[in-house]
Amino acid sequence: MQTPQTTDHRVCPTTIFLLLLALPAALAILQGCGSNKLFYPVKVQSHYGYINYKGDLSIPPKYPNVQRYSEGFAPVQRDDGSLAYLDLKGEEREITDDYGEPEKLDIISDGMARVVIDGLVGYVDKQLKWAIEPQFSHAGRFSEGLAAILDIDQQRAWYIDKKGLKVFSLENVHSVGPMQGGFAYFIRDERFGIIDREGKVTREPSFLFLASADPISGLARALDDKTELYGFVNRDGSWIVSPRYPNAGDFSNGLAAVMLRHKNRYGYIDTHGGLRVPGQYLAAGSFHEGFAWVRTDKGLRYIDKDGAWLSPLIFTYAYDFYEGLAAAGRGENNLYINTNGKVTWSNR
Repeated sequence: MQTPQTTDHRVCPTTIFLLLLALPAALAILQGCGSNKLFYPVKVQSHYGYINYKGDLSIPPKYPNVQRYSEGFAPVQRDDGSLAYLDLKGEEREITDDYGEPEKLDIISDGMARVVIDGLVGYVDKQLKWAIEPQFSHAGRFSEGLAAILDIDQQRAWYIDKKGLKVFSLENVHSVGPMQGGFAYFIRDERFGIIDREGKVTREPSFLFLASADPISGLARALDDKTELYGFVNRDGSWIVSPRYPNAGDFSNGLAAVMLRHKNRYGYIDTHGGLRVPGQYLAAGSFHEGFAWVRTDKGLRYIDKDGAWLSPLIFTYAYDFYEGLAAAGRGENNLYINTNGKVTWSNR
């Protein structure tokens, strides 16, 4: 499994749009969604099951592919290839076969989950009942009550509500992003612009890259077309943190990882651009639940928002904290670590 890195996001625009996810086994060793009452995916030999917060195996390892729990359900694939959701009792829940056998299931996001049948995307609600029938070739997850739909051939996009009704549309676009912090990006002529949730263009396409906004700070990472450096903008596209970084991550928990030019190392800034954690890391992830992974000369470790080490443990891969645990590992040793720096589960 590859370690997540803070990377340059100058990529082909058509790869930006959030398309449907398959059910890769790699997802199973990522993050679970839960607390003391919820579960986290683990691999035991060839199959996947789920542990609880304390590290006890709660759902036996009998699935070749799984995804994390989200909003009370986790998509799983059985040995025969069929798909279902697991509820918080570990019981399998089927989607009604109104439209046929599902080919792909996504996690629940904002109360809705994408389901693919015969190559078309529809949505089920939190009761796993059909809310919007399968009809879209490319459709994003729901976020802030809206989902983005893309017609690549016609170069147009629109956003729908949870009843499937069109809220607004955009013409001559190559891609669009999820609505976060009250705005979303769109791509036209290889430049990124900004729309608000009413469909008003608040910034014409000008950025070389624009990420989805952090819902809390309302700031989005942007790549300036003149300097080719990263900064952070608000919903109007105004620079709140001026473009001065060769690379940067997104804001989360009030901090963002940035590469400092004079050091070629990553540190963390606050939403005003002030340096909060000095630049000393080869790579750096986003803060979640007060902790972030960073790469040092010796490997990957976790720090708190003051830059203090969470644990003396050093990993070869590490992922974000989610609901109190983070998946990490050293070679073939896969484990979960809690916010006290203690290992709660290990496959060895």
